[in-house]
Amino acid sequence: LESSSQYCLPAVSDARARVTDLALVEHSHSIVAGASDGSVHVCRVDLTQSNTGSSASQTGNEKYKVSGTSDVKRMNRSEGEILAVSHFNSLSSSMVVFATQRGNVHGWDLRTEKDSFVLRQAPDLGYMTCMALGHDKNWMVSGTSRGFLCLWDVRFQK
Repeated sequence: LESSSQYCLPAVSDARARVTDLALVEHSHSIVAGASDGSVHVCRVDLTQSNTGSSASQTGNEKYKVSGTSDVKRMNRSEGEILAVSHFNSLSSSMVVFATQRGNVHGWDLRTEKDSFVLRQAPDLGYMTCMALGHDKNWMVSGTSRGFLCLWDVRFQK
């Protein structure tokens, strides 16, 4: 990239929310951001191509400039802070997975703009501190503040 750009999450209330986690949307120029106010933002980074000379296109030396960002989708949940976000593509969905302060993990399909699943973690296990998806996109694991690991088979969730 020839240049960088800053993007400020739109305020849901009077105070600015803190960004709590980020993920890149596979095969796109988009970013998913989780925030301390419980909102999830999907932002597209707009790029323009600039050649560095007349022979640049022949040698493959094209450079890109950030020309701006746009808020593509945004949702707000009343489940507290977003603790972790991730993204994966499947044959039929573009799924944003995010964990909330109340112990729920949501699978939000960007194509249909609906929840595909909600996983509920027992409160006595502690609050979620981290989350990871398996490379096969079938399994998800989360870690908690009390030292527990929770493992889910995402294929069979509704």
